[in-house]
Amino acid sequence: MPTRANAVNKILSDYEDFLANNTFFEKREFKIHDKFKVVDHEIRHWNTIDQQYWTRFKIGSKLLEHYNVSPLQYFTMKKKDIDGNILLFKFERPYTYGYFRNDGSLYKVYMPKNSDKKFIKVQNYVQGLDQISYEKDYLIITSSLKDLMVFQKLKIVNAECIAPDSENTMISETIINKLSKSYKSIIVLFDNDEPGIKAAERYKHKYNFSYVVLPMEKDLSDSIEKHGVDKVRGILLPLLKQAL
Repeated sequence: MPTRANAVNKILSDYEDFLANNTFFEKREFKIHDKFKVVDHEIRHWNTIDQQYWTRFKIGSKLLEHYNVSPLQYFTMKKKDIDGNILLFKFERPYTYGYFRNDGSLYKVYMPKNSDKKFIKVQNYVQGLDQISYEKDYLIITSSLKDLMVFQKLKIVNAECIAPDSENTMISETIINKLSKSYKSIIVLFDNDEPGIKAAERYKHKYNFSYVVLPMEKDLSDSIEKHGVDKVRGILLPLLKQAL
């Protein structure tokens, strides 16, 4: 009769075989679920389709490098099934990007063309926290790393940005308390749809932060893509000043 020890040994043996033989299970129609964890990835070189995607939002190589965004050749996900077997799936497709911390650790995978799931969280991290200087007067909490990056194009020199894992994830009190001591004011700039506004209201209720609703496209990056930097800046800057 199989024992727990036998099952553990089989899992370890199977995983060692996987590492030794570099075998992958690939299923292109497989849908990503939260029980799967990213266990491996490989960075590739930038190509033309990457350039076409990011430059739509006025995001160039310097911003991507500053915020540690890299294109991925593939990433591998793993989980144990109910029988204790290890399942491995390799995803290798265009428009796949890794978000990394300054220490080189991967914290999120971004797949903008994947309708099923665009983001895969690898570890907890407040996006942009490694890059802020704590020397500006104001801090803006945006909805995503992409919005955070495009905010830099607005040239609002006395403000810098962070972003939570998602609008539905509240930044912890420990981090907020530290940030509040470093800035004159903190303002929330989330998507202008119902979930975004509700998320901004939660920050106002919990931390008493003012929030801004940009009356343009759904989010800041889409607004800049459609209307350009100058027009967005002309509309957003007075709203930010009102919120102070």
